[in-house]
Amino acid sequence: MTQTQHCASRLRLRAGLALSLVALATICLTTLTPVHVPSRQTQVLCVICGERGLADVLVNVILFWPLGIGLALLRLSPRRCVLLGALISGTIETLQTVIPGRDPSVGDVLFNTIGVGVGLAVVALFPILAGLKARTSGRCALATSLGLILVIVVTGTLLRPSLPQTTYWGQWTPNFANLAWYRGRVVSARLAGREIQSARIEDSRWARDALLAGGPIEVEAIAGPPVSGLAPIFSVADNYGRGIVLVGPDRDDLVFRYRTEGTRLTLNQPDVRVVDGMKAVQPGSYLSIRVSSPRRGRYCLEGPHGLVCDLGFSPGNGWAMLSYPEGIPNWLRRTLCALWVAALVAPTGFLMRGQLASYAALAIVALSLIALPALVELRSLRWYEWLGALVGLATARVVSSLINRRTSPNSADGEVTASTKA
Repeated sequence: MTQTQHCASRLRLRAGLALSLVALATICLTTLTPVHVPSRQTQVLCVICGERGLADVLVNVILFWPLGIGLALLRLSPRRCVLLGALISGTIETLQTVIPGRDPSVGDVLFNTIGVGVGLAVVALFPILAGLKARTSGRCALATSLGLILVIVVTGTLLRPSLPQTTYWGQWTPNFANLAWYRGRVVSARLAGREIQSARIEDSRWARDALLAGGPIEVEAIAGPPVSGLAPIFSVADNYGRGIVLVGPDRDDLVFRYRTEGTRLTLNQPDVRVVDGMKAVQPGSYLSIRVSSPRRGRYCLEGPHGLVCDLGFSPGNGWAMLSYPEGIPNWLRRTLCALWVAALVAPTGFLMRGQLASYAALAIVALSLIALPALVELRSLRWYEWLGALVGLATARVVSSLINRRTSPNSADGEVTASTKA
């Protein structure tokens, strides 16, 4: 082994150790801190559990993915990596039995371990992809750009309204166990011009059609004191207790939330919001809120802040269907949207090699991000999401170049070795 190869091996081990420690710390911080949720029956033997079961499965896999990469860089055998991942996951689930608000289950151990396996596969796949010939790599880049189209279409589909054909109930300042309680008073509420009382809606089919058509929701109320979390002023639920729509503050923000296709599939429930839309509201003051949808996937919220339109979800909001923690600042939401877009375009950037197919892939990525959102009822990307796309492409290209340079037989290391032998 040459000195350069020895240094590279040491660098790999250090990177693996650092990534493993950071991943383990993140896992412990995420899974071993108490959370405040309503009491519920723990289902230890459940595999895909609860109203957010599919979201929990995907989050468990993603959470343990970096740990698998770190362990693989430490040159542990795949069997030992998987066993260590299962041991760590089992220990965490055991500790969760005494942590308030945590629900241990066999499913978590299973999908955490699968996440470690995914990390191992990524480490094994990276050098193979980086070492592909230019023509083959360009074709793979073209395939990943077409995959981006599929992801955007799926995102748009999952974020569309999914309103069941059941019996609907209007609710004025309801007090739910999992939400804050708004201590103001509703004066009137209307849907598409028709009065909605805090009672059963007689014509639920009409209410569903009005909501799907974007019929405006208008609420007049006397403002209550500030709230510490999401608090519905007006909402609609069905006879199974499923939330259909919700309007209310979340701390200083004004929020509109509706049941999506992703929610139906037990993914998380993102929302449309105006940052600081309720900040200037004083308790006891008159409050008027209006929510309308001029076209599918676009929303206007009018309230104390004035009128704000062109609200809605973009391809960058895909992360919110996996995990949507309450109370995160707006800058962090923007950062997560940018990182999500960066992750979507990174595979194409990693595989580009300067061939015609690579340029075609790049063109497809650009056109997909520009034109496709409107076709699937998503809003256009914001500037920070475009920045994320550029950073994702550039970072992937740099990583690919570094890996390709180290594995190339014509690299500087190879030339030094050949000259030494001569």
